Formats: sequence, structure tokens, C-alpha cells
Amino acid sequence: MASETKPLDSFLSRGRNNEISLELRTAIVEAVNSGRKQSDAARDFNVSRQSVSRLIQRLKESGSVARSKRSGRPRKIVTARQTRAALRKARRELRASAQASGQQKTSSDSLAAPTATEAEQLGDANGLRTGVDGVENSATESTDGQARGAVSVNGEPMSQALEDLRSEIRSEMRSIRAGMQEMVSNINTVNDKVDALNRKLAISDRNSIARLQNSIISHDGVYLVPLYSPITGEVAHNYPSTLKHLDTFTASQVDALLTQLGEPGGGQPPTRKRQLYMALGITARVV
Repeated sequence: MASETKPLDSFLSRGRNNEISLELRTAIVEAVNSGRKQSDAARDFNVSRQSVSRLIQRLKESGSVARSKRSGRPRKIVTARQTRAALRKARRELRASAQASGQQKTSSDSLAAPTATEAEQLGDANGLRTGVDGVENSATESTDGQARGAVSVNGEPMSQALEDLRSEIRSEMRSIRAGMQEMVSNINTVNDKVDALNRKLAISDRNSIARLQNSIISHDGVYLVPLYSPITGEVAHNYPSTLKHLDTFTASQVDALLTQLGEPGGGQPPTRKRQLYMALGITARVV
């Protein structure tokens, strides 16, 4: 009889050494957070002091009381259904063993009173049956409790915490996109300014060469080198072809050409005419 019940004893021992359930881990963490010492919490919940210490350390490192996945060879997972099936099998073996023992001791004409050894064996069998029932009920209640219990983060359901995290991520992404759009707009503005500056520099170089060439012209029939307008980037409109043509310009034509060349306005017509000569680079002719 002792050899038949040894596997069941090992099974019950393994049941007592199962890992701490999620509800129990949560209760231990709440007790420690409320000011309870780890040693007192271990004694209150009937677990080891090292288990409580590892649980608190895991909470600080990962922010969760759930057990992390172990590397290496995975352990075999025993479900509640497999546990109940094993318990039912052990119960049937106990009943069959008790019936076989009773049939061997029963005579055909009368029933003899059980001896002290038989009574002790029957008592052990009844005790084991009661232990099996208790373990089965405990496994069922633990499974149902874990199914009904919801994992929480800082007192909020996990689903709500995940939704809040998604909302924060979406808000941050919108802010990043707005910042990127503003950055692109600023870059485009800078590029436009750089392009305008390059255009003005190119026109200034062309006009400098044209003024240098016009500076040696002293005859009325020699063609003038045209200047470019820094405003339009094209050759100035109504540009005089020769010095003789320039002498026929009216005051309004002089002002219009000076405006195209980006020269400041104001002054009397003779002064404006002299300013136009200097802007075109004509220095060899006395005005």
C-alpha cells in the first residue's frame, strides 16, 4: 500500500511547491508597498523571504509582477484539466487498491473484523482521498480566480493602460510631424533666399563686366554693353543702344531705367542723368 501511494505523495508535494499565483504576487506587492516588511509579508502569505525579495526586484526592473520567460529548454506546462485528470486517476487507483485488499481479507461465510494494520491502511487511504479532493478543489478555484482576475498597472486595467499609451504615442507622433513640416517650410524659405542671393550675385558680376566695358566707350556710335536688372534677372527694358541714343532719354525714361537697375531715386533731372551715366559705367565722356 505504501508503494502505491508514493507517486501520489510526490504529486501532492509538487502541488505545494508550484509557483506563486498572479493574485498572490499582486497581494504581496500591495502589502510591501503599503509599508509591510518583506519578512512579515513572507510570513503572512506563507512564502519564502527570497521569493518576496525576487518578486520586488522583478517589479523594480521590469515594472510587472508577471514572471518573465525563461531561456533554454522550456518546462512542460501542466494545465488544470491535466491536473484534475491525474487526480481522478490517482483516486481510481486508491479505490481499486482498497477493494482488492478488502476482497482478499473477506471470507466466503463471514466477515472478519479488520486488524489494526488494515484499519491504519484504510485510514491512510481515506486521508489521501481527502487530500486529493482538497488539491482538486484548490486547483479549480485557482484556475477560475486567474481567469476572472484582470492584470492591472497602477490600479488601472491593462487594456486601459495600453489605450492610454497608444494615445500618448499618437500625440507625440502628431507633434513630431508638425515639427517636421515647420522645419521643411523653414528650409524651403532659406533655399529661396539663397537662390535669390545667388541670382543677385550673378547679375552683379555680369553688370560689373558690362560697366568695365562701357567705361572705355567715348564715341556716340559705339554700342553700349547692356546691363541686367537685379529685380527681373533679365536685360533692362528700353536700354540705350549707344551714347547718342542715351542723350535723347527723357527724365521719365532715365528714372525708369535707374529703377530697373536698382538705383535709389530722387534728385533733379541733370543729377539723375549723371547718376545713370555712372550706373552704366560711362566715365570717359564729360556730361
